[in-house]
This record gives sequence, structure tokens and C-alpha cells, in this order.
Amino acid sequence: MKKQQHGFTLIELMVVISILSILFSIMMPKMVSIKYRAQLTACSLYERNMATALENYRNDYPTRYPNTLAALQTNSYINATPSCPSNGSNYGYNLNGTGDYYTIYCNGTHSVVLTDVSAGFPQYSPGRGAQLR
Repeated sequence: MKKQQHGFTLIELMVVISILSILFSIMMPKMVSIKYRAQLTACSLYERNMATALENYRNDYPTRYPNTLAALQTNSYINATPSCPSNGSNYGYNLNGTGDYYTIYCNGTHSVVLTDVSAGFPQYSPGRGAQLR
């Protein structure tokens, strides 16, 4: 009488492992891209929040926008100046000579990983909104 064996053969296990490794290799680049896209979205939202704080500042002081983003924190328009989620760098802020137009830009490393984003972006400015290029 033949003894009944339980379990999987070595060939069956190798086939399952190879299928799982192929699926993992297909999904991994997408998972990494999703992480960096999320950082880019968070960065853009931080810029919009700072733009809202700048507009609130301008409503209270109608002559001009503040000279630095730190003035928003000093005057309690924001609790803390956010930093870029990609590398923790501070946001840049350009104010034109008359003080009535500004641009907030990111010093992060989004352009290193995401090929459709240029260096120094995303940017936010009134009238144009958020820009990736």
C-alpha cells in the first residue's frame, strides 16, 4: 500500500515564488512613484496654505505683502513655517520691488525622482496658482 504524502512539491513552490517575484517587480516602481507624488501634492498644499496666510496678511496690512515668510509666523498667520516633505528644505519666497506680487517656490528634490517636475517647482503665485513646470 502506497503512503499518501501531504504538502507541495519543490516545483510547485518554485513556480509560486517566481510568480510572486514577477508581480512584486512590476508593482515596486509604481509604489515608489506614488510616494513621491504624495510628497509633491503635500508640497503644493503647503504652498497654497502659505499663500492663504499671505492674502490674510495683505488684508490686514493693505500696503504690501510681508518681506519674509517668517513674518507670517511672527504675526500669528501660521503656527510654523512648513518645510518640503521631500528633503526638509525651506520654501523660497520672492517678492517684487513694489511688494504687491509674490512667488512661493520649493527647494525640494521633486525633480530628481519625478521627471515631469522641473527644479524649483512646484511654485505658487497669485493669478497663476500652483505650477509644476
